[in-house]
Amino acid sequence: MICTTLPASKGVHVITNRVVGEKDLRACYEQGYRSIKMPERAVITPLARDFLRMKEDLVVES
Repeated sequence: MICTTLPASKGVHVITNRVVGEKDLRACYEQGYRSIKMPERAVITPLARDFLRMKEDLVVES
């Protein structure tokens, strides 16, 4: 997997990377996760933001 992760609990995928890219989000999405938790001060790349806009069923928490 592209991102460093902690075990998923209750369908929430935890990304611990400081910089979150489109590949990270796409990998999580393709594995079936629809809820992703990332650090509060994570940097989301412009392409990753576009991906989030396209996937309306993907929820991101910080």
